[in-house]
Amino acid sequence: MGWLRWPRRGIHRGTLGQALRLFLLMGGAITVVLLPMVLLYGHSRRETLLARLTAAQEGASLQVEQILQEVQADTATSALLSAEIGRNSERRRQLQALFSAQLQVHERYGAILVFNPAGQSQLSIWRRGAPADPATLRVALNRGLMLDREGFWLSPVYWPRQISSSGKTGADPVLLAVRPLFSGNQRRGVVVYVTSLERVVKNFDVGTSGSPAQQRGYLLNDRGQVLNPGAAAATPNFAQRFPGVWRQMQGQSRGVVRNSQGLFIFDTRRQQLGLAVVLQAPPGAHSAGALLASPVGVVLVAALYLLAVAFSLTIALSQQRLDALREEEHQLADQLQAVLRSAGIGTGLCEPATGNFRSVNGALSQLLGRSESALLGRSWVEFVHPGDRDAAERLEDPPHHRDGERRRFRFSRPDGTSVWGDLVLTWTPGSGPASAADTMILQIADVSELVEKSAYLEAAAEAGIVGVWDWDVDRDVLTWDPVMYKLYGLTGDQFAGAYNAWANAVHPDDRHYAESEIQAAVRGLRPYQPRFRVVWPDGSIHHLQARSRTTYAADGKALRMIGVNYDITDQVQRELEIDQQRGLLAATLNALVDPQLFLTLTDQLRISEANPAAASWLGHSSDQLIGMPLAELLPPSANRLLLAELVGVAREGQALIADDRPLQLAGACEPLHVDLRAVWVRDGLALSFRDVSDRHHASQQLAASEQRFRLLAENVSDVVFLCEAGTIVWIAPGLRRLLGWGQEEWQGQRLQNFCHPDDTEQWLTLLQQVEQGRSASVRLRVHDSDRCWRWLEIHAGPHPNAEGGVMGLAGALQVVDEEVAAEAELDHRARFDSLTGLFNRQEILEQLQSLSLRRRMADGNLAVLFCDVDHFKEINDHHGHTGGDAVLEALAQRLRDTTRSGDLVGRLGGDELLVVIQGVRSLAEAKVFAAKIHRTVAVPMSLPTGVVTPTLSIGVTLLKPGESTDVLVARADEAMYAAMQEGRNRVVAIG
Repeated sequence: MGWLRWPRRGIHRGTLGQALRLFLLMGGAITVVLLPMVLLYGHSRRETLLARLTAAQEGASLQVEQILQEVQADTATSALLSAEIGRNSERRRQLQALFSAQLQVHERYGAILVFNPAGQSQLSIWRRGAPADPATLRVALNRGLMLDREGFWLSPVYWPRQISSSGKTGADPVLLAVRPLFSGNQRRGVVVYVTSLERVVKNFDVGTSGSPAQQRGYLLNDRGQVLNPGAAAATPNFAQRFPGVWRQMQGQSRGVVRNSQGLFIFDTRRQQLGLAVVLQAPPGAHSAGALLASPVGVVLVAALYLLAVAFSLTIALSQQRLDALREEEHQLADQLQAVLRSAGIGTGLCEPATGNFRSVNGALSQLLGRSESALLGRSWVEFVHPGDRDAAERLEDPPHHRDGERRRFRFSRPDGTSVWGDLVLTWTPGSGPASAADTMILQIADVSELVEKSAYLEAAAEAGIVGVWDWDVDRDVLTWDPVMYKLYGLTGDQFAGAYNAWANAVHPDDRHYAESEIQAAVRGLRPYQPRFRVVWPDGSIHHLQARSRTTYAADGKALRMIGVNYDITDQVQRELEIDQQRGLLAATLNALVDPQLFLTLTDQLRISEANPAAASWLGHSSDQLIGMPLAELLPPSANRLLLAELVGVAREGQALIADDRPLQLAGACEPLHVDLRAVWVRDGLALSFRDVSDRHHASQQLAASEQRFRLLAENVSDVVFLCEAGTIVWIAPGLRRLLGWGQEEWQGQRLQNFCHPDDTEQWLTLLQQVEQGRSASVRLRVHDSDRCWRWLEIHAGPHPNAEGGVMGLAGALQVVDEEVAAEAELDHRARFDSLTGLFNRQEILEQLQSLSLRRRMADGNLAVLFCDVDHFKEINDHHGHTGGDAVLEALAQRLRDTTRSGDLVGRLGGDELLVVIQGVRSLAEAKVFAAKIHRTVAVPMSLPTGVVTPTLSIGVTLLKPGESTDVLVARADEAMYAAMQEGRNRVVAIG
């Protein structure tokens, strides 16, 4: 209790004078305070009084509980408020300014006290009188020194005697909130917040005074002391004044006591911090209570004067010690830093002019989702949600500075989310009397959850689905709240406010039942909680659920019924739908051809329900199956795994799906094969079977057949494959032997993905033919795994499904590279001369015929050159047939080199050659082409037997319209003979 110690140097004379002046001011204020006198009047009916007092007591109890929860939360939060003092000589003044700012923000705080670890007072800031219970403060100090870094302690509520600054006598219950101070790992002391419950007790006095029956309310602490001034003036100690009531309160949390002192209703179950609520009515509702006892008032006034003396002297002593406390400025700065770091709400110190953070605590960093380094040097306005930023910026303008004003904003976080926070700004003044603010203290409390819950409560209130009614049974007065009118579809002028008015709104078929339930509740037989229908004025029908509580007199007569109604129309509709579904389920189970069992798990799985199909399948009646253990039907020796799996379904809820499962029935020689489904239902499981024994045997036969087919497909020379919708679904492994591809590389692919682009259309045509139910074959090119083109011959036909339709294509393929090459060689030999490589006689004449038929006027004329090798017999005779053949080969090559790509050159036989020239304009132009050929071939060539200079006699002519090729060739031959007759080695043209 260092703050109350007598100063070592004594009291200065000026200090005594100041204390005397303060005492005179406070004593005058106390003198003019009138002690409250409340007359209590009762209600004429004791039972009605009890009901109304109960309602008033419950309302007051809930009010006190709500207020105390708010006080406790605010106290816990305010105890953590702190600030950092700048590193200058004004630290002491700034610490005092910070605490003063906290007192302005939180009006419930009467004082903030700081003690060092030795229990010596370091700083005390007051708004109202000092605590009158030094012992409680000493206990609080000792408890605070034992707390760890995060510790927090609240004292019990007690009622000190004090003198206010105005000199008037008053009494405010207080509690002490204590938190330790640490700097690093070193304990620096404790901070004590003296919290007044003035608003709690005053609100309690307002809520519990006056009617009904002039009752009196008491707010008690755990020692039985009365905390609210309205009652404390007459009864400071409830336990001493009413010992019988107090003893009964210790044994139960809620009750009613009647004695000669009056009617008492108490409630301790909802209160926190050791508080209790008591309401007292006078012994007779028609008589007035006694005034407050005068001796108590005298003692109260004396106590107030003593508090005024102590308070005045304390202020004077605090002023005297102010200079001494300045020497401890450095230590207080460390303590302030520790308080800042340990604060539970976001707190920071900012530059007044810019709003930039100078210091922040961990709570603020966590709230804004950023590190301390990311916040320092930046304005707090930057972190306000863009939608609230304009309002936040206005707060920084000096004309809008209001210390302690609470504003709610959204604050943005780096992850894109936002939080709601209550912002409080406080400006600390500079050192001069008219200087600008030195520091701006910012505090943000996270209220996101509160905002969310508030929105939910507002929506629930607007929904209005629960109506409240109050029926005075004796007077037949029925009162409805606004929601009741909505539930009955009525307006205020449509409801008479009596029992009959309600009964008329009930559906005629439900009226007798609803009224009988009310009468049963009035007689105390059972609670009133019926379900009935009401008819709205528009004729629509609605289902309501009612619940109520009835208050009875001592003789058992019903006095009052208070209850609620709420609409259950949707619920009733759902129940009807569920009943229909149950009926549908029962009909479905009876109609199922598959056996269906419902099992429950007790000591073992037992049948609780079975459909007719199950009874027939198992060879028992449905009645015989109910309650029968499943193990009697499925012997565990053969079905042990299945029974264990079914128990697992019942216990763990995991569905069991098993196809083609062997199942041994009791008494059966061979096991069956079934498709089995087991799903969890409440208290057990639903089990269904489908006998697939025939399918199982057929499947085995099919598997054997497929194995035989696979062996055949894998061992024939052709590669067998299956296609569905143009996609290869299976192909034999021999594919790797033929093309180097693996099965998996073709399966799932389309064959055209491997086809030569020129052959794709042939494959698609084959697919169309097979889809039409016809067999077909095709020869096409595909690339092998080395990307080389290979010729395949494919034979395919329809692949039928079970219904006889076409489900795909079944085919076989083989590589026919050698066959294609051989056929190409035969084709070449049939069309070309083996010696010269020119078209043979048949091919050149067929080509000429084709050109003559396809010729159009725009294509120009078609010229034919009939060539004969001059003196070819002499060449053979002189150089041999080998030399003659060499000459023919050379002439053929020279002709190919001289003619164009669209021209034709062929050997008619022996030494006769035929050249077809397309697109000539006239016979003269054709003769020019012939002359060019004549010159080109007349070039000497060396043979082993000598040099030969071959020459040609050439006859030229043009195809005439409608002329046959035979006539055309004959005329060209005639021209060639004319050239030979004229001396050979020349060109002759005939028109």
